[in-house]
Amino acid sequence: MSYNIRHKPENQGNSASFLILVLVFFAVVLLLSAIKQGLNYANRRQIAKEQEELLAKERQNQAKLQLRLKKSQTEEFVETEARRLSLSKKDEYIVLASFPTPTPASPPPKVKTVPNYKLWWNVFFSQK
Repeated sequence: MSYNIRHKPENQGNSASFLILVLVFFAVVLLLSAIKQGLNYANRRQIAKEQEELLAKERQNQAKLQLRLKKSQTEEFVETEARRLSLSKKDEYIVLASFPTPTPASPPPKVKTVPNYKLWWNVFFSQK
């Protein structure tokens, strides 16, 4: 049997185009995957940035609350709050003033009103 090396099989052109088609397909899939990963990375960075901002706000809030806690544990604060709540110290008396409740004013007496035409009638036609 003899082999002709220079002889091209007829289906070799089809296999080359199929190979190119497969390579293009994988290149497109790889490109789409890279784009998706890039968008995913940008989304994660945005979420991380928002979380960092939220953490900074919460730390500020915690610092404010710690300051309020320290302030509330001072003697001055306890004293002012006790006075505001009408509490007294030992050996101290609280005087409660009693103010009389106002009585409602009596309604004004009803005055008989005579219609205007009767007043004029009486002026001109009354007998004295």
